[in-house]
Amino acid sequence: MRSRLPLIALIVVLSATLVFVTAFWDPRPPATVMAVQNARLAAAKPAGGDFMLQGPQGPVALADYRGKVVLLYFGYTYCPDVCPTALALIAQALSGLEASEQPQVQALFISVDPQRDSADRLQEYAPYFHPKLIGLSGTQDEIASVAARYGARYEAQSPNERSAVAE
Repeated sequence: MRSRLPLIALIVVLSATLVFVTAFWDPRPPATVMAVQNARLAAAKPAGGDFMLQGPQGPVALADYRGKVVLLYFGYTYCPDVCPTALALIAQALSGLEASEQPQVQALFISVDPQRDSADRLQEYAPYFHPKLIGLSGTQDEIASVAARYGARYEAQSPNERSAVAE
């Protein structure tokens, strides 16, 4: 009987702890912490909205695709790894759509490098990944405005000496 006493005591303590946790523990943060987190999320939420940029056949507005799901991707054609990988994933997602779903979706690739990404370059580059992907560009100010409204951040980097020699 004595050997069972520690085991019974352990079971009672564990049971009491479980009852206490179930009845009284609230894992949510205090209301003030939640209010601060909600305020940050609200402040960081992109405004979005219509825009007009240059496409391969002329001006393209977001409003042109009203009623469709529009996927926006910000990048540039000289990106060595991240952009092609992301565009390949977008192409895979677009290819995975049913034939009836294809007309309801449009993917737009917005270049943040208008100095190098001409309309001709974007017309060649974007469809390489998927025929429904349209490359867009504009002035630095137009692109910066669209990127800011959609919460995209980018920064031009000057090439280092090694990459300048390699080109």
